Amino acid sequence: RGDCSSSGFRSVFAHPATEQSASGTTAVCDPTQVGSRPLPQPLQKLKCDFACPAGTYIGFGLRSPLGSEDSSSAPLLEPSCAGCPAGRFSLGGGFLVSGVAADWRRVWPLGLQSTCMYHDNSDRWVMGGVRHASCALRVDAPEGLVADYPMISAAWNKGLDVKGPFTGQLQQAPGDGSACSSFSLLQEATGNTKTILLVKVGGCGLEAKTANAKRAGAAAVLLAQPLSSSLGILVLPPTWDADSHPSIPLIAISSEDSEIFGAALNRSRVVITIPDPACRPQAQESVNGPQSASAAEPDEELSSELGCEPWTADPSGRFIYSGNNRRFNRILSTFSLSARFVRDGHVAFRFAVDAEIGFDGFIFEVDWNEIIHLTSQQLSYKDVHINLTKGVHTLRWEYSKDYGTSHGEDRAWIELLEVVGTQHADFECRPCHSARTHSTTGAAHCNACRANEYLEGGEEQQNFAQCSPCPAGRWSPPG
Repeated sequence: RGDCSSSGFRSVFAHPATEQSASGTTAVCDPTQVGSRPLPQPLQKLKCDFACPAGTYIGFGLRSPLGSEDSSSAPLLEPSCAGCPAGRFSLGGGFLVSGVAADWRRVWPLGLQSTCMYHDNSDRWVMGGVRHASCALRVDAPEGLVADYPMISAAWNKGLDVKGPFTGQLQQAPGDGSACSSFSLLQEATGNTKTILLVKVGGCGLEAKTANAKRAGAAAVLLAQPLSSSLGILVLPPTWDADSHPSIPLIAISSEDSEIFGAALNRSRVVITIPDPACRPQAQESVNGPQSASAAEPDEELSSELGCEPWTADPSGRFIYSGNNRRFNRILSTFSLSARFVRDGHVAFRFAVDAEIGFDGFIFEVDWNEIIHLTSQQLSYKDVHINLTKGVHTLRWEYSKDYGTSHGEDRAWIELLEVVGTQHADFECRPCHSARTHSTTGAAHCNACRANEYLEGGEEQQNFAQCSPCPAGRWSPPG
C-alpha cells in the first residue's frame, strides 16, 4: 500500500503470496506460470478516509472486471472491513499501551515522551531528568514483533571477542529445548548469517548449555529466565559471575518474551539484533503499585536537593510512574503526547496517585486546559475516557510538587493508555503479546491475568476490564 497523497487518495498493489521458513521468504504462487491467475490490478484511488471500526482491519477481496468472464483477466481489488481473527486485535486506528501485557517496558509509541522541570535557587524553571536506557535486544523480523526487549548478559560475555551490534536468526533448541545434550541445528547458518539459539532454563548448568550450542554451530544463546516472583524483573543467577568462560555469549530474556519468540518461530523466521552482548543494566528499583500504597502521615521536608525525575516505566512493565521525586521539591514531572487526529476519537487511561493532600498531585491537560484538576488521593486505579475532536492535540499527564513536605508514596501511576483516532483504520490486526494473552474474533483488545486472578469487567468494558484476586478456595493459572 502507498502513502496518502495530497489529493486524499492512496494506491494499493498486490504481490505474490509468500511463506516464511527457516531458510527465508519464498513465493507460494507464481503469476507468470501457465494456468496461474494473474496478479490483481492496482487499486489506484483508495480514499485515505476509508474507515474500519475497532476489531476490524482493511482487507481486500477480488472481483472480476465488469463484463469479463475470462479467468485470465486480472481481477480487481475491492476493499472491505474484515474482522480480526482470534488471538489478534485492532483499535480502528490508534495505539494501546497496557500494563496487563507488560507493554510499558517495550518501546513506547511514537510521540510519547517524558520530561521534568524544577525550580532552582534563583526561582527559575530548569529542565532535568535524563532517563537512562537499560539493556535491550531488538527484534527486526517478523513485523508484528518489531520492538526492544529487556535482556541481561552473562558476566563472561565481557571477556569474549564478540562486539555489537550482533545480528542473527533465532532457532529453538531441539528436543526438550534445554540444550543439555549434543544436537544438530535444524538449519545450518550460511554466509554471514549467525544462529542464535533459544534455550529453556534448567536441566544442566549454563556452561553445558553454551558448550553444546557452540558445538552445534550456534553463535550465541538466548536463555528463557523466569522473572523474580517478588519483583517481576529479570534477576542474575549467581553462577553467571563464576570464573568459567564459555566461548559464546549467553543472554537472558524473560520467560514471557521467550514464549512470544517461540510462538513466532512456528510460522516465520525471527531475526534479532543485540546492540551490546556484554551489556549489564544497573540495578533497577521496583516501586510499589497503587494497591500497595498506604495512607501515611505527612513527612517532614526530606531534602533541599535540586533536581527531578521524569515518568519512568517500572521494570515489570505493568505501569509507569512519575519518578522517584521524594527527595525533591517544587518539581513538575510530565508525560506527554502530541498527535494529529485524522478523525474524531478519544483518549482513555487508568491512573492512581498518592500525594500530599491539596498541595501535590496528579493533573491531566488537553491542549493546556485542565481536564483533571490537582488530585492528591486516588489509591486504586481510576478509569478516564475523554472524547477528542479531529485535529492536532497535546495531552499532558503531570505530577506536581510544591515547596515542601511529602506524603505517602509521593507519586502517580498510569497502568493503561489507549489513543484512538490517529488513523482512519488499521491495515492489520496486531497479535496479542504472548501465549498468556488472548482475544476472541473481532476483538479490540487482548486480556491477560496473573496466577490466582480472574478478569472482572468482561467484554463490555473492553480494555478497562481488570484483574481481581480469586476468592477464597478458588484458583486460576496465568492467562
